[in-house]
Amino acid sequence: MRLASSFLAVTVGFALWLGPAVPPALALSIAVEPVAAPQAKSDKGVCEDTRYGFRFKAPKEWTRIPLKLEEQWQVAKYLSDKPYFYTDPTDGWTNEHKPQATVIAFVTEKVREEAKIRKQKDEKGDDRYVILISNPYKDYLDYMKRTYSGGGWFVSDEKEAKLEDLPVTQYEIKVEKLTRDGPKRIICWVYHTPEVDFAFHWEVLESAYPKLKDTVYDTLKSFKLIARTGSGLPTADTGERKIQLDDYDKQTPEQRKERRITLEQSLHAKAKTSVPDGWQVLQVGRFLVLNHTDEKYARRVAEHCGVIFDWLDEAFPFVGPTEYVRAPILRICKDRDEENSLQPAGLDQRRQIEIVISQDNNGFVTGWAVERINRQLLTLWFSERDRDLSRAMPYWLREGLGQVIGTARAKGKKVEFRTDDWERDGIRELLREGNATPIQTLIRMGIEDFFGKAMSTWGGPAKEAGGLVRFFVTGPASKNPKTRDILRDYLKNLKSTVNELKAADEAAGKKPDGAPKTEKEEEEQYKADAQRWKQREKQLLDTTFEKTFRSWTEKDWEAFQATYLKAVL
Repeated sequence: MRLASSFLAVTVGFALWLGPAVPPALALSIAVEPVAAPQAKSDKGVCEDTRYGFRFKAPKEWTRIPLKLEEQWQVAKYLSDKPYFYTDPTDGWTNEHKPQATVIAFVTEKVREEAKIRKQKDEKGDDRYVILISNPYKDYLDYMKRTYSGGGWFVSDEKEAKLEDLPVTQYEIKVEKLTRDGPKRIICWVYHTPEVDFAFHWEVLESAYPKLKDTVYDTLKSFKLIARTGSGLPTADTGERKIQLDDYDKQTPEQRKERRITLEQSLHAKAKTSVPDGWQVLQVGRFLVLNHTDEKYARRVAEHCGVIFDWLDEAFPFVGPTEYVRAPILRICKDRDEENSLQPAGLDQRRQIEIVISQDNNGFVTGWAVERINRQLLTLWFSERDRDLSRAMPYWLREGLGQVIGTARAKGKKVEFRTDDWERDGIRELLREGNATPIQTLIRMGIEDFFGKAMSTWGGPAKEAGGLVRFFVTGPASKNPKTRDILRDYLKNLKSTVNELKAADEAAGKKPDGAPKTEKEEEEQYKADAQRWKQREKQLLDTTFEKTFRSWTEKDWEAFQATYLKAVL
């Protein structure tokens, strides 16, 4: 069996994968050139890429999908226009699935298996870090193991063959257990060349495979190499890609702003260049919009997003007031299937500025899309303004803000917060059953207890967190002199507690653990990190609570609880 030894290196977002190898103090912004690799072009039924040097007959009645910004090693992607259906015999539910086809590029030599970091001094004597990066995936099967989430899978057949003079490894994979849409079949041919291996990956429902078999194999057999007449391979050196990161804590806000603007420009340039035929590029306020729906809908969504961002600026001006928030990319797909094909896989969405949604047939204001996009805007805003505060935010506050922002709707230039029936009715049911969480307990509840109770009460703590934060933001607590600033005070105290913990670590000479070299070391480090976070979480919760409510008496709590219950009932 001949497989590529390493994946095509990605220039944006790799600090996310590096994980423990990168010191926590390093900036997330990466200095990259604002140049985008052109996508494969489709003309009269032919998909051709002169930069990588291949072409194939595009499947009829399939739509070419834009590539994810953070996964530029995907070089062509198609989605079937026709859906196929599977009815589960155990429960009678019928699921819809649209087949997908993706071409993935692997480089074959000289890419190191692990990332390395070298600490250097710049011309001013400040610390800088040079990261030598390699792709996290060793080969196609490793990629499947680490990214595929469609169910349990196994290789049912593997062959070595030749297409004319081109060596090909042919995989047939079955997906039969824990599958989301029904049993599936994956067909992948890996075409081997001296510099790049191309994995042509197809995923279809098992029940639809007989109907699609001819399309799949006709397209696979049409794959041919052509002369590279473009600017050369994106990783022609097939070696180490050097990316410099600055020490986040040592940078001034102006330096961080400069870095973020550079990265923003790079991502925007890539987004614009990667837009396929049929998509529209719009600039609406601070949002770059890539639109595959009608323009009126797209503008309404972007204007709504701008109002939400403005509200966050006004509501929390003390959070990272000097920090620059990168202009988000809003990609609006024509339907949910297209959206699902573009959602990030294996990367932390909180660090991405691209937000992907699709047009909702129920309308943006009343449909499901608005709440999801509001939550993503909330997370993006906090992570850009203060990443330490965003990471340290306790679950009750994170979920509570998500619930409140999720029901927000733009009304002109203002935000209108709507009642959440799921939240309100859930709290009332918990109260009737005697399962309601006292407010003091909820505010000091760690994530383990939060999810433990959520499992036994159908998401009870999430509903309670939403009700409590809504009480602070729009309820009677927002008008009472004693409580109207509680939410802001809590966030300020949380930030001060985080700073105190960081200062204590620095004084104690604590340094981040080095990157694990074996699976055993990786497992041990994961367990140690989890234990440290558990201990730190309790310290964060308890210290922040004491700072915020140190002057409150039992009578204050009783009055607060009574007013809260009256508001939710």
